[in-house]
Amino acid sequence: FIKGEMFWAGFGICIVGVIAGLGYMDFAYQWWWRQILYPVVLFSYYLFFINFTRGDNRRYIAKLFLGLSCFIMVQMLWCILASPDPIVTIQNKMILVGPSNMINMAGTMLSMTIPFCFYLAIDSKRDWLYCILGLLIYLFLILSNSCGNILIATLLTPIGFLISMVKSKSKKRYFIILICACVCLVGLIVMMIIYRSVVFGMLARLGLSGNGRFEIWKAALKLFTKTPIFGTGFYVKTSFMNFDSAVYQYHSTIIQIITCTGIVGSIFFGYYYYKKFKVFFINKSLYKIFAFLSMLSLEIYGLIDMVGIYPSTILLTLVLLISAEKEEKVEEIKTVKEELELFKSDMQSLNDELKASAQARKEKIENAKEEKIRLENATIIIVSHQQKILNMADEICLLRPNSDPIIGKKEDIMPLIGNAKCGKLGGENND
Repeated sequence: FIKGEMFWAGFGICIVGVIAGLGYMDFAYQWWWRQILYPVVLFSYYLFFINFTRGDNRRYIAKLFLGLSCFIMVQMLWCILASPDPIVTIQNKMILVGPSNMINMAGTMLSMTIPFCFYLAIDSKRDWLYCILGLLIYLFLILSNSCGNILIATLLTPIGFLISMVKSKSKKRYFIILICACVCLVGLIVMMIIYRSVVFGMLARLGLSGNGRFEIWKAALKLFTKTPIFGTGFYVKTSFMNFDSAVYQYHSTIIQIITCTGIVGSIFFGYYYYKKFKVFFINKSLYKIFAFLSMLSLEIYGLIDMVGIYPSTILLTLVLLISAEKEEKVEEIKTVKEELELFKSDMQSLNDELKASAQARKEKIENAKEEKIRLENATIIIVSHQQKILNMADEICLLRPNSDPIIGKKEDIMPLIGNAKCGKLGGENND
């Protein structure tokens, strides 16, 4: 069983789901089960996938984000083209996307995907395509009119692009894409200058003015002082600032956590965020850099909206965390495989050396056998010659030409035979 880096942090959030809102008289206890169920389901999701996912799924996760964003862009384009007045639809954020029709959530998803486009471009044959998709997603993010996400993506997109360009081998294409992007940016700036009254008026109305957030935050912090220990809980039975909703929406993840969970819950959430960011800084890698940029866009936007505690965005965060944690296991497996390959290579080299040594020894033995056979044959020839010489000596000793005395005795002939054995008599023709 693998606990994972987020085990105790996730377990703590499950505890928060139980205790948040206890003692607050306006807490909607009929929805208490929901407040408990959501963290438990997400925690179970984390444990299941951290234990049962195998292999390298980094590029799969990046393509998953890209696929979701492409689906969002198609839906946005359909909604814009189907509207009677596309300009008014864009200006008033009337683009309906997803089951909840929340354009800001769609903008967050688009913003999170842009870093992964540049990650996929690294050392890919289709690097130009991924870069263009990243810039296209940024264009649709502008059409979403989600000002916070646009601002965040404007800051993070160049960082992701530059990291991708530095790490890639084919830098020529990146320079071409960079020039095109700069031309488009200049054109966009010129258009903004020409229609500056419309653009800045729209930004003031929809994003940069705060859109009533400051008043909501003040009221939320005032509510926190009434129940500071366990907070108000996430589900209530009374309206807040004329908003009738089962969930108080404070349009800030931090304010939402502090007010809804109190001091105790904020401590648990603080540990959760600490562990979440720590995962991306353990054994830093290229994938973790881009995954961190993706999550960072979500967390920064969460400062001015409550996207950080939506189940759907928490699910996306868990996907990033699981892929980042599993990457360490993948890298460990790769390291072990490399070590095994190195060991196999060393063993193969040693085996080749042993084979070569055995072959050389075998050749020496064969040469020695041949030399032995040659010497044995030479010995046989010498013995044969020796026997011939002895026979000749016997014949010489028995000769009596013209009745003369015996020419010599056998003992007188033997020194000559000795010289014949040594090869001194008659050269090669010892006969």
